[in-house]
Amino acid sequence: MTDELKKKLEEVEKQRDEYLAGWQRAKADFINHKKEEMERMQSIIKYAQEEMALRIIPVLDNFDIVEKNLSEEEMENDNIKGILQIRKQIKDLLKTNQVEEIKALGEKFDPAFHEAVEMVDSD
Repeated sequence: MTDELKKKLEEVEKQRDEYLAGWQRAKADFINHKKEEMERMQSIIKYAQEEMALRIIPVLDNFDIVEKNLSEEEMENDNIKGILQIRKQIKDLLKTNQVEEIKALGEKFDPAFHEAVEMVDSD
């Protein structure tokens, strides 16, 4: 009976080791899946933030155009001040998301920072 018990014990230990190895693989797979899912979510969030910034920038450009065309008298109007405050809030929101204006006017074109809109012959 001891041989039979030893054989049964070996079978049970082998089965235990297989179950343990399977559980460890499943745990590792789950951890990897969790990491991949977090990376995917971060990628989606980053893309959404970029897309939102690209949609807001033209709105800010329009605020700038309006401000440049305002007279001194109009700049003192409380409603105009409120509208320009909204522009400042939008710029601050973008800045908190690492979106800042790059000074380009009067600067030498740098393709790493500037985007060409058109080519014009010049000195």
